Amino acid sequence: MASRYPQSKLILLDARAVWLTVVFAIAALLLLGVDAFFFKSFRLSLIASGVAFLAGLLHLCLGFAHRCPACGNHPTLQGFAKLHPSVADHGDQAWAIVVKEVLRMRSFTCFRCGAAYTVSGVA
Repeated sequence: MASRYPQSKLILLDARAVWLTVVFAIAALLLLGVDAFFFKSFRLSLIASGVAFLAGLLHLCLGFAHRCPACGNHPTLQGFAKLHPSVADHGDQAWAIVVKEVLRMRSFTCFRCGAAYTVSGVA
């Protein structure tokens, strides 16, 4: 049975910051081609790159702000630590699986200790 994650608001904000980082990074890459071809300036792609950088920085700060209650590690920051056998097949994308599970299913499994949590109590 999955227990409730005590810092549900923080991990949900963290997952949304990752989503913003990805969206604006893709937008920056697309706008880079449009800017270079049509406008001969890079103003739009620089703005999108700046927003992606700030969202990535927000993710990093939020990632360090919450910890798994069972093992004390950060569930959205992977690093080089050994993975739990239940998620070892995810490889270096284990943190991304956590973000996807939080956004889609409002639950996740810690990739370090294997503890299952639900993300509840948030809008």
